[in-house]
Amino acid sequence: MMVIFGFLGAEDLLEVENVCRRWSSLAIRCCSSKRQLSFRNSFSVFGRRPFNNDVLKTFLKRCGSNLKSLDFTSVANLMDYCSVELIAHMCPNLEIVDLSGVHITKVSLKMLAEHCPKLKRVTLQNCSHICEKSLWWLLKKCQAIEYLDVTGNSRITGKCFHQAGPNFSILHLDSCFNFSSAGFEKIAQRCMRLTELYINGCHLIAAHSFEMLCQNCPNIVRLDMGNRVLNSMTVNSLSYLQHLSKLESLNLSQNSSMNDDATRIISQSCSQLKSLDISACGAHVTDVGLKYLKNCINLTKLDVSYLENISDDSFQALATLGSLEEVFCKGMMSISDATCVSLINLCSGLVKLDVSGCLEVTVKSVQAALVEVQGRPDTGPRLELVLGGTSFAPMQLERYAHPLLHICTFNLCRYNLMSFDMCLEDDGEQGGFHDSDFEQFGDSDDAMFEDDPVMKFEQNWVS
Repeated sequence: MMVIFGFLGAEDLLEVENVCRRWSSLAIRCCSSKRQLSFRNSFSVFGRRPFNNDVLKTFLKRCGSNLKSLDFTSVANLMDYCSVELIAHMCPNLEIVDLSGVHITKVSLKMLAEHCPKLKRVTLQNCSHICEKSLWWLLKKCQAIEYLDVTGNSRITGKCFHQAGPNFSILHLDSCFNFSSAGFEKIAQRCMRLTELYINGCHLIAAHSFEMLCQNCPNIVRLDMGNRVLNSMTVNSLSYLQHLSKLESLNLSQNSSMNDDATRIISQSCSQLKSLDISACGAHVTDVGLKYLKNCINLTKLDVSYLENISDDSFQALATLGSLEEVFCKGMMSISDATCVSLINLCSGLVKLDVSGCLEVTVKSVQAALVEVQGRPDTGPRLELVLGGTSFAPMQLERYAHPLLHICTFNLCRYNLMSFDMCLEDDGEQGGFHDSDFEQFGDSDDAMFEDDPVMKFEQNWVS
């Protein structure tokens, strides 16, 4: 019975206790042996039993002293600062906690830090009430922290990181819009073991702070700095990436200051690069810049979606690398079947090609994919083509069925990331309209007036 109870969720365990004394005793023993507690798929707003601090206290009384991991993401809207204080008092051995979306105050976070000094992984996404002083206490008291996620917090500036311990390896600061350049310098000084850094939207970082970060944290393997991060720096600042000799994944999406020189610097500085995202970087990245990426011989994943000045020529050149496995070209009106055929034929390990919103892509790409997968061994990799928003007709799917070929017809293109010129690039044959299309209506202010008898009647009645 203990094994069976071990598969039950938190809410179900409470219900089991009401069956009989024996089951109640077994359920309590099951709770006391738990090292991880998650409330996912339990205690919904319309569930059998509402989640509140009394229910939380019931669980923590039974297993709090042994708990290593807690996940409250699914009940965050039902918790408050009192819940955090309960966790602090009843879970002294806690190492992993996810409090994303919970209303946390400075006092409650300080209490959590003081009573749970063994914390290693802390997730505080969208906890808007957390301020600089709150994190100061967390970092000061929990020197063992290796992972911290404060995504979506616009109140912190980063100066609290002068209290950070030496074990930091992963740091999420996405959408922390007020994170200052001085804050990044504190990270560079205190978190020298960083392996992953996510700073999308942190546009206040200065060039000298970025240089310091690259020099002091040479073990960074993944770096995400999309959404206008480069606006406060020059493109030449990317040359500091040469200090990151282990860098394998780089995200520079939605940086309008990106240009051909930037891609040249990346290709020269990042010799170990395996994944690159430069999607939605505007009109200054052209075929010339994309061809520089041929020097990245280890590149397996590339996202160049929504770049308006890229043609088939650059993809045909990149395809000669032969190492690409995932390619994303969403919303690119200037590419055609030539791009798809080159990638499919020359990249034998290709597993995903997303050309959503590329109108020039037709059934020829699917035919090339079918021929290619037919030559793969039965245990070979499966190729996924995403063709939503292209000229490929979904009713043709059955003709190209193959175990190693998956065709997705969902349009994953985000048209809001396309430039205005791209959206209006084509003429009326692609569905556009011209002033001449409305000449037949004459000078009438309402084009439908002549065909609407109700409107005529209302006009005559009013007059």
